[in-house]
Amino acid sequence: MNQKHVTEFTSIPAKTQNGNHVEELERAHASRVSDSQTLARLGKKQVLKTTITSAGFLAGGIIKGLLILNHPDQTFHQWQATLIGYGVIVVAVFINTVVSSYLPSVESCTLVIHILGFFAILIVVAHMGPHSSAKDVFINWSNGGNWPSQGTSFMVGLTGNVFAFAGK
Repeated sequence: MNQKHVTEFTSIPAKTQNGNHVEELERAHASRVSDSQTLARLGKKQVLKTTITSAGFLAGGIIKGLLILNHPDQTFHQWQATLIGYGVIVVAVFINTVVSSYLPSVESCTLVIHILGFFAILIVVAHMGPHSSAKDVFINWSNGGNWPSQGTSFMVGLTGNVFAFAGK
């Protein structure tokens, strides 16, 4: 119990108007609980806002990267990724608000496409990709980004995977 809560309980007078100390304690506790629940709700809203914006900007950066990969002769600027991120957020809000009645069928189709795509990519990569020994896979580490340490290289490489586990 922190100091504020201790002083709240000790500041209740010895005799209350109706003589019931329990009611006064329960009222003080209920107001504190509702305040903490309000703060928790506000915290969830902030997490939701940051998740939406970070996912939008991540998708915008990925789309811009694909455009750079497919059109190397074009010149791209950082603000274009920001605009693409805003566009992704607008499309997501539009789908979740205006055409939300179609959302279950869209999600079902997306699930089927993801499952089929997963196996299509897995089969092609497993069949056509180069094969290494188990020692090369689990023992040898490469620091292809020339980071100062192997730990830093590992943590930088982990950044993209964090988004997969950040959702609910």
